[in-house]
Amino acid sequence: MSATSDLALCYAQQGNLEQAVQGFQRTLSLDPNDSQARVALGRAYQLQGKLDAAIEAFRKALEQNARLAQARDFLSQAYEAKGWKEAAAAERLMAKRLNPQ
Repeated sequence: MSATSDLALCYAQQGNLEQAVQGFQRTLSLDPNDSQARVALGRAYQLQGKLDAAIEAFRKALEQNARLAQARDFLSQAYEAKGWKEAAAAERLMAKRLNPQ
């Protein structure tokens, strides 16, 4: 990730999720293919309770790299929070297959 992403991660760790979102959006404006920044953006949205935005970010990250176990895990959590149990279970299974630990 870039210096912009690193700063956004610092904001997220401090609980300043709005600044984190802005930082990850800035990173993605500079490099739209940064799937890790997209996952982090989704996680920040998820922590803010913005599940639709989080789901969109996780799905886009997975379009870029279908092997991102963490994105699948976070996506399963977002689906679960929306009450989409079957979709959540499917993503959780995929995450386990990608990272069996």
